[in-house]
Amino acid sequence: MKIESYFPEYVLAAFSERSDGSCASTDPGAADNRRIFLSGHGVSERQVAVSTLVHSAIVEPVGIEDIGNMRVCDALITADSEVFLSVTAADCPSLFLFDPVARVLALAHCGWRGIVSNIVHNVIKAMVQGFGVKSANIQAFISPSIRSCHFEIKKDVYEKLAPFLFPFDNNATRDFIPGHRNTLDLTHAIVMQLISNGLPPSARNIRLNYECTFCQSDRFFSWRRDKTPERMLAVFGMRKTY
Repeated sequence: MKIESYFPEYVLAAFSERSDGSCASTDPGAADNRRIFLSGHGVSERQVAVSTLVHSAIVEPVGIEDIGNMRVCDALITADSEVFLSVTAADCPSLFLFDPVARVLALAHCGWRGIVSNIVHNVIKAMVQGFGVKSANIQAFISPSIRSCHFEIKKDVYEKLAPFLFPFDNNATRDFIPGHRNTLDLTHAIVMQLISNGLPPSARNIRLNYECTFCQSDRFFSWRRDKTPERMLAVFGMRKTY
């Protein structure tokens, strides 16, 4: 899946699908799939920063010198045009962030644990404080992920996520109905956090894909649906064409 139209033409943004095979970074058996997917977009593995996802709010800056050293984090940032960022996912949203003025990119894996740990705030803060980014300039895209139709949760998770979904409603947790099927939308939680952290609520700054990884079994892997280690790969970087 190419999502380049959401960003300037010199930016590569891509998200693999089931037809590309599993691209799990921790699975040696998926190495050929990752290589083929990347090379299909003109990217060498020697350019790709990889993170060991731990469902955290840890953000790491990377440069070309860091390639080959897997970072323990859930978000990567770079201003290095030699570097392509990557994360894997199977239901959790992948968040692409780019400031076309400062030429800074970030890519974050946003599972519910990361969201409640403030990963969206942390990655924007790191871009602003560490790279001179202005939050109002950031262009964001949220990948396909599990949507509210299938993200059913229990009360403890609901109570943790509700403040991020409804940041302006102090009584949001009252909407949980015991004994019923309660669901939430992680993408909506990310959008609300982007706005809370300074991104204008406009289509220029925030765009998202509405496809559900659980529903679209022909296109995407889903951990909640299949309980397998298969993963999609998100890749983000700048092309040398400017």
